[in-house]
Order: sequence, then C-alpha cells, then structure tokens
Amino acid sequence: MPAQAIAFSFSSSIASLPALVEGAEEGLRLPAEVTAFVLPLAVSTFKYAAPVSWSIGALFVAWFYGIPLHAGQYLTIAFACIFLAFAVPGVPRGAFLMLAPLFLAIGLPVEGIGILIAVDAIPDLFATVTNATGDLAAAVLVARFSARA
Repeated sequence: MPAQAIAFSFSSSIASLPALVEGAEEGLRLPAEVTAFVLPLAVSTFKYAAPVSWSIGALFVAWFYGIPLHAGQYLTIAFACIFLAFAVPGVPRGAFLMLAPLFLAIGLPVEGIGILIAVDAIPDLFATVTNATGDLAAAVLVARFSARA
C-alpha cells in the first residue's frame, strides 16, 4: 500500500519504485533478484492504464470537435496506444508528449491535448496507482513462475 500511496500523491510510478521494492521484498517476501530486475523494468516500460486512457481521450477529442472517425482511425488509435505506451517518459503528464503524433496521424487537432491535460489530473492519479499495482503484480508472477523452474 505505501507504493500505491506514493504513486497516487506524485502521479509517477517511477517515484514509487523504492516503495515497490521495499514492499515486494519485505511485505511479499519476493526474492531480491526478481525485484531488482522486474520492478525497474516494469516502472520504466509498462504503462498498463495508458492505452485505455489515451483511447478514451482521443475519442473524447473527436467528439468534442465533431470529427467523425472511421475504422482505420480506430485501428490506428488502438495500435498506437498500445505501442506508444512503452515509450512514455516517466514524468507526470509525460504521456501527452506521445499523443501529439497520434492526433496528427488520425486528423485530430493537437489543441485537443490541452483539453485533455485540463481534465486528466484526477484520473491520472488512479491510472498511476493502477500502473504501480500492475508492476508489483508482474514481480509476483515472475517470482512465482521462476520458483517452479
């Protein structure tokens, strides 16, 4: 729970890394070799909530500006949101840097990102907690399956 509290208050899963490692090793009794590898990799790479929030954000901006989207644009949103999530910088609101190329690719106005920034502050707190919890779950799964091998 301390890692989730830090993720919530700082809106950064990377900021919660020390608490994630401590909670995994002391609270969950996971091996240090697993947490030392999995958790830094997970917080820097895996953003579990990003594809969902970006997709909803792109659909909201399209609705807000009255821009109809076709099937190809929906597919572009889906694939881009999944693959761009791996390249997001680990700073609060860093995901918005990745939305500009996506919006340009599907014909949405980049100015819509400003609207998303304004309404995303509170949902982003919960998305960051989801990411930190998912990172910890990944460490648990790796520890469980590596113990069997």
